[in-house]
Amino acid sequence: MRLKRYILTIALLGSMLTPVIHAEEGAMPGCNGITKEEGMEAAPGAALNMHFLDVGQGDSILVEPTGAGGNILIDGGMHGSGEVIIDYLEKEHIDSLEWVVATHPDVDHIGGLIKVLKEVEVKNVLDSGKEHTTETYQKYLEVIDEQDIHVVKAVEGEYLDTQAAEVQILNGYHDSDVINKSSIVLHFTYGETKALLTGDATIENEVEMMEKYDVVSDMLKVGHHGADTSTSAQFVEAVDPETAFLSYGENNYGHPSENVVGILKDAEVELYSTYESGNIEVSLYPQGPKVLSSEPWTGDGNENVDNKDFIIDMPLGMICG
Repeated sequence: MRLKRYILTIALLGSMLTPVIHAEEGAMPGCNGITKEEGMEAAPGAALNMHFLDVGQGDSILVEPTGAGGNILIDGGMHGSGEVIIDYLEKEHIDSLEWVVATHPDVDHIGGLIKVLKEVEVKNVLDSGKEHTTETYQKYLEVIDEQDIHVVKAVEGEYLDTQAAEVQILNGYHDSDVINKSSIVLHFTYGETKALLTGDATIENEVEMMEKYDVVSDMLKVGHHGADTSTSAQFVEAVDPETAFLSYGENNYGHPSENVVGILKDAEVELYSTYESGNIEVSLYPQGPKVLSSEPWTGDGNENVDNKDFIIDMPLGMICG
């Protein structure tokens, strides 16, 4: 019965996935020759707040506009992180999300989303389209079905339908067996300020993005929790960030890598860590970003890194009761 329901849910998701809608219909690009749109107009004093949430060994980023547009949640960490995220949303007086983005179906990115999708009003889900065989992924699909949430498949080069900022998708579904290669990468432009959120995208993805797009950004969310499967020296040089953010917790993978940390330090990038600082809030003003209340991280990273491109899922019954 469970298998039958799983098959039906997979089929349903396939029918639910629709192309990304652009913020400006007239600017909708074709398959080639994508033209970059103008950044969102914003008053000089307005800010777009970006919260890098402390969800342990995982990713979760809340994007909170202070003006027009809705709230965006990117990933949700492991299963136990759902309650942490909901408490944070309540603290920020947020009761609905315009978009929830599941960058890819690993448990440390979608585990906490299950509870969020159940208990918070979510208008749209942006999904990579990459399927997974885990119980967590099955439950994620079931909750989307039960809550009747509109699902959009990320298409590389297109723009998210939101007034929060200009948000371009630089990476999406990949036919590789390596799930991280299908990680959604989002490039935010708010006035003159740019932020690049890379999920767990790999060095191969980075090469492709550098070839196709202008990846220069003031802020970088370091890929794959600082593993050296991401964040090459060439990519850091191309992005040229002023600040970078590491999202990780206690782990046996050696995250973040001493090599990656060294690359960022050599490029004189100011580093911040959720493991050391907890939740990190950044205000993206049109003229530039400002990190609020958190101190830069000065650690050196870990010497021995287990370069796994996957994380072992746990049975839902062990985690969710």
